[in-house]
Amino acid sequence: MDGQSGEYREDMTEVSFGGIVQFADFGQTIFSAVSQLLRPVELVVERINLTCLF
Repeated sequence: MDGQSGEYREDMTEVSFGGIVQFADFGQTIFSAVSQLLRPVELVVERINLTCLF
């Protein structure tokens, strides 16, 4: 009985740790996608700024 509860607790830790890793990976994927989308916008803004300056 005691060993069983220990196993269960270990399993829960593993599941939560896996969830954290998966969430971090998901966040990184979203971040890279957003930065890729914003890169052209940044270039356009830079171009507009240069056009306004000269």
